[in-house]
Amino acid sequence: MSKSGGLILSNTDSYKIQIITKYLTGKLYKNQASELLNVSERTISRYAKKMREKGPFGIRHGNSGKAVNRKWSQEFVQEIINLKINTYYDFNTAHFVDLLKKEHKIEVPYQTVWGWLREKNLIKQPHRRRRRKKHVYRPRMPQEGLLLQMDGSHHKFNGKDNWVLISCIDDATSEIPYAEFFKGETTLGCMKVLKEIIKI
Repeated sequence: MSKSGGLILSNTDSYKIQIITKYLTGKLYKNQASELLNVSERTISRYAKKMREKGPFGIRHGNSGKAVNRKWSQEFVQEIINLKINTYYDFNTAHFVDLLKKEHKIEVPYQTVWGWLREKNLIKQPHRRRRRKKHVYRPRMPQEGLLLQMDGSHHKFNGKDNWVLISCIDDATSEIPYAEFFKGETTLGCMKVLKEIIKI
């Protein structure tokens, strides 16, 4: 809190409040807010509840307003950034922090690394989930012969050689008027099956 009574926020807390605000106003889904803040959806619900009850004060970082003892040199920060860009570019922040500790013996708090990466636009954004389209089943044809569907099935039918069974199925009755084995699914093979059906 400043002397004038205003609220002073860190970059991390400011970003957190922006994300939770967008979630509360319906601009983000819970799973999107969860991925952006790298926390569980349950934590997002908890943040949202605190925001409703206390406003921005509700989800400030627990160390807000306290003096920070540890300072990181620009060279050290740049070393971390370079590792992310050149070696661990495809890892999320949590995994990256784990690898820093395991592979490089570098221990830095997750939130600190996350802040550095965010300033350099190195935080991976979540992919929006596409809604599945409802599958509408087409009614079958009312009469036999109005629609034939041709398909080729690739398989080792004799247990050792690759063959293709090209067949036609009647949409109305599900009967197969003709089918034949071929060495490949070719235009000539399809034409031969069609020719035999016409003969029938």
